[in-house]
Amino acid sequence: MAWVKMPYGDFIIQDAGDVVLLAGGTGITAFIAFMENLTDAFRNRVVLAYGARKPELLLFRESIDAKAGANNGFRACYFVESGGSGNPCGFPGSQSPELLTGCLSLDSVWQQLENPKETTYYIAGPPAMIQTLTGNLLKKEIAAERIKVDAWE
Repeated sequence: MAWVKMPYGDFIIQDAGDVVLLAGGTGITAFIAFMENLTDAFRNRVVLAYGARKPELLLFRESIDAKAGANNGFRACYFVESGGSGNPCGFPGSQSPELLTGCLSLDSVWQQLENPKETTYYIAGPPAMIQTLTGNLLKKEIAAERIKVDAWE
């Protein structure tokens, strides 16, 4: 027997302001189409914070790094549970950031945001990560309508 979950929802990234993409593990797939189509015509800033257990589990890293190098408004930040360094997300201007050791951290990207309360946050990943990051955003007084979740489990 197999269990199949059908696609649903409207997890669509809007061109209405700056965005932060928070991805854990295979949650990165929710953002790939958006990132592949990201051009300089998208006038807002995009920050990707992406975490995985090990560096080799960071899917699509080459294409993410290429996009960061080709698009001035796009920045990436990687987190791994082991095998990382202390580089602060490669901000600003680094085309290929080093890996940070530890869980994906909102605080690591927070200082890079010009107007965090006017930014929209998209979260995709494991349920515990989604719950933690949503709670952290609410504690920082981010309006609930600025937090978009792709709950895939």
